[in-house]
Amino acid sequence: MPDLKYATIILLLPLLLFIGSRAAAQSSFTLLEGRFSNTCSSCNQVFSEMPYEVLFGIRMDGNNITFTMNNIAWFHKIINSPDMGITVDIVSRSRYNCNTPLKSGSTHGFVLKPIYRNELIRKADTVGGLIIIPIGKIPAHLSNQVIEGNLVIVNGKNICQYHPAFDIERGPLELLPMGFYTDTLQQAEFTGNSDTAASIIYTTKKNITLPFRKATATLESAELSQLRDSIASGNYSVRHIEVRAYSSVEGPEETNRLLMQKRAKAVQEAINGISPGKPSATIIPAENWIEFNRDVIPKMPQWKTLSKTAIKRQLQNKELLAQLEPLLAAHRKAVITIWLDKNTRLSDMANDALIPAFNKSVKERSNTDSRRILKEIAVRVADNRLPDTYIDQLEIPATIDYLDLLSDRAMYSYNIGLLFEDEILKEMYALRQLKPADPFLSYNICILEILGLKFHAAVPININQLLANIKQLAARGIHPSLVNRMLINYNIVLAELLMEQGKYEQKDVAVEYVSNAFSKLTPNDKERYSLARFFTEYGRMDLATAMIKPRVNQLDAAENIIFYFINLCFFDHESFDSEDFQNAVLNAANINRARFCQFFQPPDSGGSSFQLLEYDEIRKFNCDNCPQ
Repeated sequence: MPDLKYATIILLLPLLLFIGSRAAAQSSFTLLEGRFSNTCSSCNQVFSEMPYEVLFGIRMDGNNITFTMNNIAWFHKIINSPDMGITVDIVSRSRYNCNTPLKSGSTHGFVLKPIYRNELIRKADTVGGLIIIPIGKIPAHLSNQVIEGNLVIVNGKNICQYHPAFDIERGPLELLPMGFYTDTLQQAEFTGNSDTAASIIYTTKKNITLPFRKATATLESAELSQLRDSIASGNYSVRHIEVRAYSSVEGPEETNRLLMQKRAKAVQEAINGISPGKPSATIIPAENWIEFNRDVIPKMPQWKTLSKTAIKRQLQNKELLAQLEPLLAAHRKAVITIWLDKNTRLSDMANDALIPAFNKSVKERSNTDSRRILKEIAVRVADNRLPDTYIDQLEIPATIDYLDLLSDRAMYSYNIGLLFEDEILKEMYALRQLKPADPFLSYNICILEILGLKFHAAVPININQLLANIKQLAARGIHPSLVNRMLINYNIVLAELLMEQGKYEQKDVAVEYVSNAFSKLTPNDKERYSLARFFTEYGRMDLATAMIKPRVNQLDAAENIIFYFINLCFFDHESFDSEDFQNAVLNAANINRARFCQFFQPPDSGGSSFQLLEYDEIRKFNCDNCPQ
């Protein structure tokens, strides 16, 4: 991994790594290579000392190109003499057509005439600690092309720093799942990536792998028994399933895809026959290139550089295919993830019977039955089988005898998006007055206060008192693993708050705490992904890569961590030849080809950068998997 002090974040766009590149096109302004000369030694030294928190970059808005930096002092450290200047190398997507050889050189496209220190200072505008400088305009002959701009720092005509902008996935940092205590420790997830996706309330997950025979979509009795035993044990209901149906790689891809969809359908129907109701499902059909690469390529090393199409042609040899069949047979399978929740045994009760049954159980003080019915109502609201307002119709006496029920209703309402942090905290604070020392109530309040800090709730939260309350939970009977997870989340939020306040050294302490505390976890893929994004946000891409690398080559790896690992590797071109990277690319292209190909679009179109195609290894993957 390169020195990450050379990484920065464009203020309005992506996370970048500034790396030397290999190719060029004829430029309007000719620059000389100076990055490794004494001419640029002092400039390079400044960049090596620059804190991660100093952000800068360029923005192309319409035809205007602007340089922006969030630290005026560091701008003057970089542009520290009359010969120091800034320009932009404007690169066209047409450079990277699959059938066009790349030309070599130090720049990649059309280079604007540099602007030097005196003119930069004259043009500069300072707003709220930012320095903003117009650099130039996009030339007319490039105005209708798909383009990206690379920031270039020069000394005279010598290139000292050349910064292609590689984007990395960004967005609000997620906390580790902590779960809320209701009748059990509940988790909640969304089935999709949008805000409108339905939520899943669940207790646990299970992973199952079932084999398929060649050219069939039928589950054998032994596999059906395994599936039945996995679901039936522990009295669970299925809330959601994900089926990754894999075929071996020989044969036409479209034929394989149809077979995989049939296999996934067979699994879904089998689960529907075992569990009451019809749980929502996510189906992912894919050819199993991961295990092919692992099992077959070492025996056929001459295939390593071949495209998928070329390998499929080789596998048309019937004699060779028969020799490889023992390996290929193990590649045909379904990898299944099942979200399970404790069965309320109320799945057959009609919607209009739930409130009368709930009212009756409350009147009879049957707390167990009341909580069970309330949970069933919450599940149906989450599944969109009942309207959001249904849960508000439940009448519960506001007394200590009904504390658990009152808390459950509040937590379910929050989990399915009916209450915001301010509202739920006010309700929980009122309930705490009824029983101040209740451990499960205290646990839920601590989680909600962490979320309140993260989302800037209006309710005042004392951050030091919150930390003290979290540390008291273990003594109140909360399992230490849950307390450790909560402390990690506390420090994730604390790092964000300290960053906003400019307290960078204290922020680094919080980041280090998260890194050290991680060793006490057994994280799932969603947690690895959350922590990796957290470490990347604060410049620790080494920790981010180490977090997700062990999982990316597994068939059941979550889509997000596979793509995030690839995105991280884009900042370390030496990793492109690694088996981990190549397998991750195969996995990504199988699971979601459109998302994989999106990497090679400009950052402002949701991509990472089409300039990744400067690298032969990446270009091969793009030309092999993506429509041109």
